[in-house]
Amino acid sequence: MRICFSALLVCGLLAPFAVAQSCPSNGYKPGDWSRLAAQPCRENLDQKPVAILSPNRKRLLLVKRDKVLEKAVRENSTEEWLNYRPGDEFIWSLDSSEVLVSYCLGAAGPCGVGSTVDDGSSPTVTDTVRKEFASGHAGDDCYTDANVGALTWEDSDKIVVVAEIPPAPSCEGHHEGYFEAMVVSLSKRKVVARYNMNETIHRWHGILGTELLNDIKLVREDTKG
Repeated sequence: MRICFSALLVCGLLAPFAVAQSCPSNGYKPGDWSRLAAQPCRENLDQKPVAILSPNRKRLLLVKRDKVLEKAVRENSTEEWLNYRPGDEFIWSLDSSEVLVSYCLGAAGPCGVGSTVDDGSSPTVTDTVRKEFASGHAGDDCYTDANVGALTWEDSDKIVVVAEIPPAPSCEGHHEGYFEAMVVSLSKRKVVARYNMNETIHRWHGILGTELLNDIKLVREDTKG
């Protein structure tokens, strides 16, 4: 099993959203994009690998300081999967067959999503979501280069992904922090449903990560202003 981010198979990633909190005993905490995601704690990786079990508990991701290995729990065989840097967050599919990973290349992005069904061909999940999000905003980098992160799996083919206007000075006046959710078919590489920010909050509030919760505050303060 190998993941490919097309041109973004860089994976020399920086921690996107540092949060001062103690690390749980399992070695990972809820993700900044999704509370369903597992984000390995940086301090734990200095001591030992972090194991993230699949839902059926038959497979796991073994996260080390600079790479991730996917392996079967009762087998010795392993396969190098991808390079790793603190800040990546992982979500196993419900059937334990695939993994979503959200990654960022800096504190404010750009951020994107990869999955184990990606083969390096275009368009990627990130490309697909950005194109849909930017419809009606051609030439506006705050939309065309939106941050993208994974929320959850709907089934073995459909995922819920968030597109966010970067909360950065370069996007002031563009409702920075505004986000929407897209349901993406991985097999068709197509957005099959789209939800505005209020609809996204209503449907998935219980699993929104700290970064998105901060965005809600930011947008509400901007609206009041």
